[in-house]
Amino acid sequence: MRDNKTLVIIEVRFRKSNKFGGALESITKKKQSRIIAATQYYLSTKKFDSPLRFDVIAMSSDTDINWIKNAF
Repeated sequence: MRDNKTLVIIEVRFRKSNKFGGALESITKKKQSRIIAATQYYLSTKKFDSPLRFDVIAMSSDTDINWIKNAF
C-alpha cells in the first residue's frame, strides 16, 4: 500500500479469542524479523527509493480493530 510517497507494509492479525494472547501479542520479534527480511528481499528485486513504514492491523472477534502506524 502507498501513503503518499511512503510504501506501507501491513501485517494483519486476527484472533478469535484471547486464549493464546491477543492479535498484537502474536507479532513477536521473530515474526517482525521475518517480515523485515521478506521486505528486504522484495525491495532488492525492485527499483525503490522512497520511505518505508511497517503498520499492524490487529483484530478480534468482537470487532475491535487496531491500526498501528509505524509499529516497528
